[in-house]
This record gives sequence, structure tokens and C-alpha cells, in this order.
Amino acid sequence: MKKYSKRTRLQKSTRCKDLLRMFADYLDGELPQPLCAELERHIENCQTCECVFDALKKTLALYKHMPEVEIPRKTKRDLEHLLRNRCLGLRKN
Repeated sequence: MKKYSKRTRLQKSTRCKDLLRMFADYLDGELPQPLCAELERHIENCQTCECVFDALKKTLALYKHMPEVEIPRKTKRDLEHLLRNRCLGLRKN
């Protein structure tokens, strides 16, 4: 999560791509109110962002209703090994 100050404001030159990074913080209630209002105005006036935002909300709503799945022990070990060695560049000692 990115930290936002109370004085954070959207620049007029802010592109939609930059706003997409704020959607999750907005939905989690972690965006300062003035920035929320600006983001809401942008979404109302930008069909592309409105579509992406709507799809994100629907995806999150569906995900919340999915049952929790237990990951098999071997799969979990394999995934941890992959993340440690390939993604993080760490080795287990």
C-alpha cells in the first residue's frame, strides 16, 4: 500500500495508468478523502477508467464469496522454493 499525505492531489497531467494504481487503496478505504473525490470525478468522466474500476469491483466481490482452498503441502513447498530461488534470489540455509 502506498502512503498518501492529506495534501496529496492529483495533477492535471495524471494519466489513467497512474490512477489505476490507486483503485485498490480507494476500495480499501485507504485513500485520503480529497483524493477520493478527485478519483471519483475522474472515473465519472473517463469511460476507460470507469470500465476497469467496475471490473475490479466485480472481481473483488466474486473473490470474497469463493471458498478458501487448502494448498497441498508439496505444492506449497514447491511454490516457496520457486519464489525463494527465482523471484527473491535467496537460498534456504
